[in-house]
Amino acid sequence: MERLDLPAIRSLVQTEQFGSWFAEFSGLQARRAMLEDELKELRLKRRRMLFEGDYWREEADDVLLESSRLRAKIENLQADAARAEAEAYRVLMRYENKRAEVTELWEKIGVVELRVDDYQDEATRNRIQRKIQPELNRLRDAYRDGSEAKEQLWEEHEKLWIRSAEASLTTPEVTTRVTRLENQYAELVSQAGEYRSQAEALSAQVEEANEDLGSVDKALDALKASANEHFNCLCHREFLYWLAGDNRNLVYLVPLIDNRNDYNIEVRARLLYQCGAEEGVAHLEPVPVENDDAEDMSRLREIFEGLVEAL
Repeated sequence: MERLDLPAIRSLVQTEQFGSWFAEFSGLQARRAMLEDELKELRLKRRRMLFEGDYWREEADDVLLESSRLRAKIENLQADAARAEAEAYRVLMRYENKRAEVTELWEKIGVVELRVDDYQDEATRNRIQRKIQPELNRLRDAYRDGSEAKEQLWEEHEKLWIRSAEASLTTPEVTTRVTRLENQYAELVSQAGEYRSQAEALSAQVEEANEDLGSVDKALDALKASANEHFNCLCHREFLYWLAGDNRNLVYLVPLIDNRNDYNIEVRARLLYQCGAEEGVAHLEPVPVENDDAEDMSRLREIFEGLVEAL
């Protein structure tokens, strides 16, 4: 970087060499902006695919958990049905025993009553009736209690059979739900895998775009280095700087891109501006342009814009 006076800088930026350099730089900047937009879009798509993949994988895990819970329920239902059926058979055996016992008591009561009826004499019947009445009462009480116990056993047996039937009838329905959930799980896993595959494909595209962007950045760095060498300036990200030859506190600069918002004035690419050495681009001023120079600059700018449009 060397000190140059204003006429020298004006002459330099009007040369064909500078015009070619600037056109190449602008093309690379445009290419870089396009690659950055492409990268943002690719990264956004990749994150979306990863999110979709994770989401559907979680959904699949929830479905698998529910199917596993229902599988355990089927085992419990089958076990409960088996227990209820076995208990029902045991209760049925007790019921049959109690029924036989009650039947025997009923027969004994009938025999006793017939014994009384065998006597023709009423007085004899009454005397015998009084004699056997305690035994008859005992038999009748035992019959009543036995009948009640028999009915309770039958009710218990019925409840156990109903419980076994309910478990047996519920099991096929739950099994159908499990099959449906397992099919749904397989579909969700496949869907999550597809999103993952798309994310992997996008990762490859992101890597390729990053490599292209790196190549453009290297080309831009080489152009900046060539500007420093051939134009005796400091080439930064958005400006070319020259130290003024006749004023140590003055710096001339040329914007590399148009910018309407970030500085104290609107700047246009390839026009000359000036600033203080300490303030830098915090405060920019346009360089006064003489009439002849203004016409030349306007013509050169028209030529340059025509070249850019052609590219």
